[in-house]
Amino acid sequence: MGTSGRDRETRRELAKLTATFLNGLGIVIVAVGALTPLATSANGQFVMGSGLATAATGIISVLAGAIFHLVARGILRREYRR
Repeated sequence: MGTSGRDRETRRELAKLTATFLNGLGIVIVAVGALTPLATSANGQFVMGSGLATAATGIISVLAGAIFHLVARGILRREYRR
């Protein structure tokens, strides 16, 4: 394998690592912002002020997580089209 093949392989591996990091970050945002309040309210422990604030936080968290996921997919798609 020539130098260009190794460079391409290195770029792809870096793209995969970056995408994995961003996807993991999105998962954490969804878990903390949406799933944690949902789980605590199911146990009868309400940690936030109002139901509206909890719903808004959950929706924003899911959207932010989806954005991170889509950015990660875009990075992979861009690198593998080369």
